[in-house]
Order: sequence, then C-alpha cells, then structure tokens
Amino acid sequence: MSKKKLPIIDPEKIHFLNIQLNKGSIDASDSFIAKPLKPARINFTFRHIFHFQFNEKRCLVRLQVHFFGLDNAGKPVGLSATYHLDFLLLLENLEDYLTGKEPDIRVSKILGATLLGLCISTARGIILERTFGTPFQGIILPVVDPVKLLTPSDREMLWGADESDKRGES
Repeated sequence: MSKKKLPIIDPEKIHFLNIQLNKGSIDASDSFIAKPLKPARINFTFRHIFHFQFNEKRCLVRLQVHFFGLDNAGKPVGLSATYHLDFLLLLENLEDYLTGKEPDIRVSKILGATLLGLCISTARGIILERTFGTPFQGIILPVVDPVKLLTPSDREMLWGADESDKRGES
C-alpha cells in the first residue's frame, strides 16, 4: 500500500476567525487563603477536541487547561485554575490535508498537531495575562509537543501516524 505524501503546512493559509474564553477560574482553598504560599512548581493538564466543518473549511478547537500549584515536596498547595477556550480557524487549503470521502474523511495528523500547537501558543498569552495579579503571579504554559497530546480519538480522525509525520514527509 503506498503512502500519501503529507503536505507541507502553509501557515499563511490558516486564519483565526474567533477566540473565545468560555471559562476562566482560579480556586484557592481556605488553608491557602489563610497561609498563601507561592507554588514551587505548577502541574498542567491539557484536553482538546477538534470539530471540523469540511464544507466551510473551518475547524473549531476546544482547549481546556487545568493547572495546580505544588510545594517543594510535590504536594498541592491548595491553588488551582481552569481555562476553557474555543478557537475557530479558517483553513484556506483544508482539502490538501484530507483523505477519504464523507462520512469517513480523515485529516492529516500534521495539520491536527499544527492547529493544536497554534491554539496552545495563543492560550499561553491569554492565560499569562489573565493570571497576573492572582496568587499564581502569571502562569506561562510550558512548550509542549502537540503530536504527543493527540488522543486515541484524534488518531481515529487523523491519518499519517508514523514518526515521519513530524517532519511533513512519508
């Protein structure tokens, strides 16, 4: 079986149409409020969902970021936060990254990882701004490999699952 060559991503053909913060909350326990302690470390969890509108060449990426503060021993300090953001993107050349026909259309893994990386990078600035003046004193999301964040349900939708996908070649 021959492999379809993965297209190179053209970032100038990806456009943010809307960015919406649906939820942003910081929770401090009573014990933290009584004795605030700047976290020595912060743990992060990312969750996401892709919703493609193939006919309109759009993708909605729903991103959830949860983080909580830890002390030097790695124990929670009673400080956590959650942010839910929606990113609506227009992909001028979406068809270049698709294989199959309705209802079995699959999207290139490299495009999925690229979109997720763009949304996490954008969320990084939003969350940093939103957490200034809070007990977190400004949170900078870590740089992550979006390919590693792709989930099993993503893999059902995405094609091109080998290591060469990261380089845009097969």
